[in-house]
Amino acid sequence: GDIESKRTIVNAMNAIFRLPLPIPWDRLQRQLEKLEQLGPTMKVWSRLLTIARPDIFGTIAATTVRNNLANLLDVPDAYFATVDGYIYFLRQIHNAPWFNSPEPRDDFERAVWENRVALLDTIFY
Repeated sequence: GDIESKRTIVNAMNAIFRLPLPIPWDRLQRQLEKLEQLGPTMKVWSRLLTIARPDIFGTIAATTVRNNLANLLDVPDAYFATVDGYIYFLRQIHNAPWFNSPEPRDDFERAVWENRVALLDTIFY
């Protein structure tokens, strides 16, 4: 893309990475909408977010993942490729007891815990 698109991506990603927990969903939505306006859907943006912050973001890039999530949550699979659908996906995760569990002390368990949201991709795939 052009320089302005690249600037939008960098600014939006930086703003998203600085968001505190619990996530202020309205602020996240505004930044995701800026990214989505550039053309790619949340399938693409979710991959980048997951690479950078696997502790709080997950990817919905794979068709199988979206299909399985759609069946589980009783929504159309195409919904997850939108900003609203991605936020819905994240809210389900961030409200879950396992997400809000205390950080483990064991090094191996902590490594898994720190990547717990990204690991959902393998479960739903």
